[in-house]
Amino acid sequence: MKRHLNNSIKAITEGGIFTAIYALLAIISRYLITGTDSMMYYFTPLPIAIYVVRNKLSYSTAVLFASVALSFLFANPLIALMVIMPNIIVGFVLGCMERYSKIKLLNYFSIFFLCLIVNL
Repeated sequence: MKRHLNNSIKAITEGGIFTAIYALLAIISRYLITGTDSMMYYFTPLPIAIYVVRNKLSYSTAVLFASVALSFLFANPLIALMVIMPNIIVGFVLGCMERYSKIKLLNYFSIFFLCLIVNL
């Protein structure tokens, strides 16, 4: 019981850290550094994808909703809906693909094309 409690506390703490990292990357890409926003869109899904690979799916969905809430708080809701939210969903899908897929090379090609489609 104690080990399960420590694992859930660790997962929740990591979720907060990865959500904060995502929010920081989203703020940097949207507001602070102009001209690098198209380059930063390739890096913003990574914290969510890493978290999905490392933890259970139930904790990952909580981090997904927390990231969506933070994106609506820190950005214009229209920008959050059209620009930031697809990156969150791409990160979640990429993490699920990396975690559950057997063919890793196919994952890397699909990661590239998914990020390319979202950034158009």
